[in-house]
Amino acid sequence: MALRANVRVSFVFFAVALFLFIIWIYLILKTDRKKKLGETKLQKCLCPICKHEVTNDCVKQKCPCCIDLKDNSVIGHSVD
Repeated sequence: MALRANVRVSFVFFAVALFLFIIWIYLILKTDRKKKLGETKLQKCLCPICKHEVTNDCVKQKCPCCIDLKDNSVIGHSVD
């Protein structure tokens, strides 16, 4: 069907496939980010400066000693 179709129809199929591919990649990245944040909440904070028990407390208070920030949003917790 695509071989006999007009060039415009082929571009429409290509655009729809590209759009669906971009949505698929976005959903994969979104679920990975949620999973990573869920794992971070279960870790213990080993920082000698803030002395929090759980990393969730560090994330809520945005401790500068052990939180990784990017554009004023938390992207991770350092357990070093």
